[in-house]
Amino acid sequence: MIHVTINRWVWHIACLMAFWVGGCVTTWAAVPEGSGVVDVSDYNVERHEVTVLGWMGSAQPQVFVTQLRVFLGEHTIYQGRWQGAPRPDVAQATHRPDWLMSGFRVVARIPWAVPSGTYPVRVVAQLGNGGEFELQH
Repeated sequence: MIHVTINRWVWHIACLMAFWVGGCVTTWAAVPEGSGVVDVSDYNVERHEVTVLGWMGSAQPQVFVTQLRVFLGEHTIYQGRWQGAPRPDVAQATHRPDWLMSGFRVVARIPWAVPSGTYPVRVVAQLGNGGEFELQH
């Protein structure tokens, strides 16, 4: 279950909608490859792994997200395929029915080579056409 406060969720959707509306009046080149949000990132000390939950979607319905990369700082801790999960809230809020299966959950073990420290978690979506975009927090 994804734990997101209503105010934070509303803020993300408002930002996304403002971004899309602004993108509609510019040229196609200015439109981003896609959009997405990391709703939750959690570190499990005992298992030495990070769980990341969120959603993402390609700007073009005919181009699909094929892989995810999860970073701790500059350290790649996951790169691979993802399984879409239902996110009817995202499809409804964005008016993008093609984003119904935009949800994801990735559990990544942290390599022991990564030194102890505090790192930001970043997620990058890779598209079938070679494009990519970073998910917002």
